[in-house]
Amino acid sequence: FDSPSLIVGEADVPRGAFSELLESEVFIDLQRLRDSARNGVPAHMRQTVWKYLLQVSILDKSEEVTHVKRQLEMYQYIGKHVSTSEECMRLVMQACKRHYTKLFADPKSRQRLEKVLHCYLTVHKQKHNFFTEALVHLVRPFIIFEQVEDMYYCFSAFMSMIGSRFTVEGLRQSVASFLMLMQHVLPDLHDHFGEETVEPNQWL
Repeated sequence: FDSPSLIVGEADVPRGAFSELLESEVFIDLQRLRDSARNGVPAHMRQTVWKYLLQVSILDKSEEVTHVKRQLEMYQYIGKHVSTSEECMRLVMQACKRHYTKLFADPKSRQRLEKVLHCYLTVHKQKHNFFTEALVHLVRPFIIFEQVEDMYYCFSAFMSMIGSRFTVEGLRQSVASFLMLMQHVLPDLHDHFGEETVEPNQWL
């Protein structure tokens, strides 16, 4: 996809509600922002809204300047101390080229994606000590950010929300939850797979 979106249709998005919330001079009401974003976020507001939803941007406007400065300094420090292996990054960019040809053909976008994953894998090397191709797909929507540090922090925040699913135990729990849901919603299909002794890893 060339234009990542969280919306069903631009016409369905209440733009006025977002403007009112984002223009608050003191504090951003996160719950109201979440409620407003349930039907999607207008394209021109996504960078700002996503940062609040992922709690990358601080809700207290009085601390905003200091917070942004601290984030930038930390990102610059990480960028100077990247230690991801060349082999790992080669696999990252091969996956990018294979799945997102247009993005890979754009040098600026390719460099930003590579830099973000470089930094992320450096910080989280204990958690992701092997390359998983899924990271390329997960970082792709955040290419909308103009500032690479915003792209990095939003991707990192998103991964902290779903990162447990990238462990063996996390995958087992996800499969177990899915099978329980399937048994409830599609009992005939669930029973059919059981009768045919089809293992989940053969069709999930």
